[in-house]
Amino acid sequence: MRTLKNITWFFFADIVFKIVKLMFIETYISMNAYLDAWRNLSRYKVKMPYHTYNKFFYIIFIIIMTIGCKKEEKPFNVYMPILIDNTDIPIISMYYEPYGLPAVEMGPKIIICVWPNGEVVCSKDTVLGGPPYFKGQIDLGKINKFFLDMNKIGIFTDTIRYYSYVGADASCQVISMYYKSNRMNMTSWHKFFEDDPDALPTNDGILFLEGQDREKIIAEQPEEFKRFLKSWDIICGSFKELIPKDVQQVDNLHFKLTKLSSK
Repeated sequence: MRTLKNITWFFFADIVFKIVKLMFIETYISMNAYLDAWRNLSRYKVKMPYHTYNKFFYIIFIIIMTIGCKKEEKPFNVYMPILIDNTDIPIISMYYEPYGLPAVEMGPKIIICVWPNGEVVCSKDTVLGGPPYFKGQIDLGKINKFFLDMNKIGIFTDTIRYYSYVGADASCQVISMYYKSNRMNMTSWHKFFEDDPDALPTNDGILFLEGQDREKIIAEQPEEFKRFLKSWDIICGSFKELIPKDVQQVDNLHFKLTKLSSK
């Protein structure tokens, strides 16, 4: 009985496959012919047979569906720093995350953090972050302008917004954002090597030049990697507009990371 059922399913699947295959082959081969026929018949006002109309509109349907299909975006996590004694989640942050051996004090070292109410915490160290921290307030219009500017350059629709260019168990910088539909979690270690004349951050890791042409290697990097670095610099430059003019030093601020989904 099981054998008979398997044979039946096999023949059924084979028939369906052949029908679908023939349908798509015929559609592909005859598409241009039908479109030409439509133009010619329309020119002379000749009435098309019913089955020709069916095939023509089927072709149009396939074209529309193909154009309208949007590739589903890969979900990713946003790691946002929050104060240990406060659950309010920032919408913009950049921080240094120390890793590796020997063991160091764990926890993100804030470079800048912005909350939805305009509150800002920042550090004078724009590479390694950390205390002393300074706190102030900015106008909400500056936050809106920041996100408008980021959307203008297309950063929130670019896949690089969740890329990570960092070695295993290495310290890194992270830029994370979580505001309305705007999500980002970019991770990199390239800033630690920018001033080193003998080392160069590349798509494949840190390259020790040993006499190689720096500019040539940079030019040979994938466009995606170069776009990542350019976007990083634009974002960091825009952070300057979010730093309050009037700030006060605050002590005993300790942060931890919370994981948020991009969806």
